[in-house]
Amino acid sequence: MTDPAAASPDPVPDAAPPSTPPAPAASIEERLAALEGSHRIQRLVITAMVPVLAGAVWIAWSGRAASPPEAPAAASTAQALVRTQAVVIDDGGKLRAELALEEDGSPMLRLNGQGGEPQAAFGVGIDGTSGLSLYDPRGTPRLGFGVFRDETVGVVLFDATARRRAEMILADDGSPRLRFFDATGATILELPDGE
Repeated sequence: MTDPAAASPDPVPDAAPPSTPPAPAASIEERLAALEGSHRIQRLVITAMVPVLAGAVWIAWSGRAASPPEAPAAASTAQALVRTQAVVIDDGGKLRAELALEEDGSPMLRLNGQGGEPQAAFGVGIDGTSGLSLYDPRGTPRLGFGVFRDETVGVVLFDATARRRAEMILADDGSPRLRFFDATGATILELPDGE
């Protein structure tokens, strides 16, 4: 009879026998955990966007995200770039982008459509708020995300007439609130109820 130890390839002297067999292919739970981990960065990016857009809603509500000003004349463009404003004007003379300081000193970036109507606005308030507003093709605000002074974050949805119709707010303590509004602005549903 042959010795089994002598027949094994490349024996390792004084090595302890393996205590467990080789690991099988990853279990469903392990594969699911790996998949969830791979999406963690995407969730973080989306979560980071929510506060930015809620601030934009606040900016839009306060009237600071109104239609952009007329494009400066060619002679004053250099002065505007040096002082408080930078603009991008297309070949047709339409204001397409503007980076400017508002009257209160808050920086604002506005991006406009081909017709000059607002499509997106990002701003940072002097009080620490920040936000992003997105507009429909006619230039009507439809979606806003932001971070407010009290560290509350939120998302607001507007109808085609720029009336607030739904909002999702997350307070700084982590408590969520979801509210829906009718066409007059009255609350028709609030979750959790009664807050």
